[in-house]
Amino acid sequence: ANVSVCTPKADIFSAGLILFEMLYPIKTSHEKYKLFEDLKKESKLPENFKETFGQNLVDLLISLISEIAEDRPSASDLLLTFDNTDLDDPSLEDSILEEKLNRLNLTSSFTGLKSSPILNTSAINESSFEEDSSSFCDSSLGTEYE
Repeated sequence: ANVSVCTPKADIFSAGLILFEMLYPIKTSHEKYKLFEDLKKESKLPENFKETFGQNLVDLLISLISEIAEDRPSASDLLLTFDNTDLDDPSLEDSILEEKLNRLNLTSSFTGLKSSPILNTSAINESSFEEDSSSFCDSSLGTEYE
């Protein structure tokens, strides 16, 4: 039997998968399965990932999802990495947003749904929010908050 042990390095691997999923929207569960299998077995990122996000982020992700736990950075190493890289570069944020919008548009054209860059909030009826907001009750805990 294949036994997995939860360690801080396992948490780093999970953080790598979560970071990847946040940056690279996945359309279907089949695509997610295939991408995660490629990531786990070969630390293989999609072809367009490097050109979209740059080598620094590619290197970081590959280190996070390394098959060999000892090769993954510690949480302390990650903090140093974030302090010493250009991951907070505004152009990176723009490229992430652009990639997400492109993938959303591809999904919309595939499904026939129309996407709008602007949410029409005028259609929301304000009266639907007119509840007593002075307190609420979490029925699962049986606790009232005020």
